[in-house]
Amino acid sequence: MVRALLVSVCLFSLAGCGSGNSARQDCFNFVENQYCPALQFCGAIYLSTGDCINFFESSGNTVLDCDTVTVEYSGLGACEAQVNASYCDELVNSSGFAELPAVCAGVFN
Repeated sequence: MVRALLVSVCLFSLAGCGSGNSARQDCFNFVENQYCPALQFCGAIYLSTGDCINFFESSGNTVLDCDTVTVEYSGLGACEAQVNASYCDELVNSSGFAELPAVCAGVFN
């Protein structure tokens, strides 16, 4: 019954089921599971990991604004690896602001 209802909702929705923006979803995943946890660990200025996530997912004015992402270029794996291998002073500057590793620039657009 639940499956039939889900199929009906999918058929009648304008967006369709499974037709999301995978580049945007990858950006959200990167911010939520890689970047913000690392920034919080390194003492960035965000009050919490949730504040960090909200900032990078929908700030409207950063180099990484997931809400506006429509295209993902190659390099996400290298970006994630760089974030995981970076020292804190490579991710957070002396003022506590995030620094996006150079290898991550241009992955999401």
